[in-house]
Amino acid sequence: MNDSLPDLNRTWRDTIAAPEYAVMLRELDDLGCTFEWKNLNGTPTFVAICNGEIVGRQHAHAHPDNLMVVYDVLNQAADRVEILS
Repeated sequence: MNDSLPDLNRTWRDTIAAPEYAVMLRELDDLGCTFEWKNLNGTPTFVAICNGEIVGRQHAHAHPDNLMVVYDVLNQAADRVEILS
């Protein structure tokens, strides 16, 4: 999985099919949030960063489907950004 992190970073946006998540992602993008697959402590992890702070994080092994990891992080980020604003 670690070898595929560059591929995941190029393609994860293309996998967002649910309209509510596409809207959420657009709103977070508009706020300047960034998203990236990283290798944290040897584990592929999807992170969301808003205003220089990690506002969402999920390890890939939390779900068998990487898309569910992305959705979890989008939910976390949306909840946190609401609190921060």
